[in-house]
Amino acid sequence: MKSQNAVLIIMMAMLLVFGACKKAPEVTHPIASRSDASCLSCHQSGINGAPVTKHPKYPDCLRCHKEADRNKTKGEKENPAQPGVRP
Repeated sequence: MKSQNAVLIIMMAMLLVFGACKKAPEVTHPIASRSDASCLSCHQSGINGAPVTKHPKYPDCLRCHKEADRNKTKGEKENPAQPGVRP
């Protein structure tokens, strides 16, 4: 019974983590580095208007947040204060 509960808890945790990925915003700027430290250098405090993360302790930012299709957003204006960042 304990092993069934443990498996159930692990499965629920995985659903929460991977289910959240479906709603994760796309990265609308070129990704210079794939490290969490690189992402958090702006998104932990909102430097240069970067959206502040609500979950800075989750590992592997790019597991959920994927780079946006540059062709899809090609017609949008870039923010002049943040080259490569689209509103």
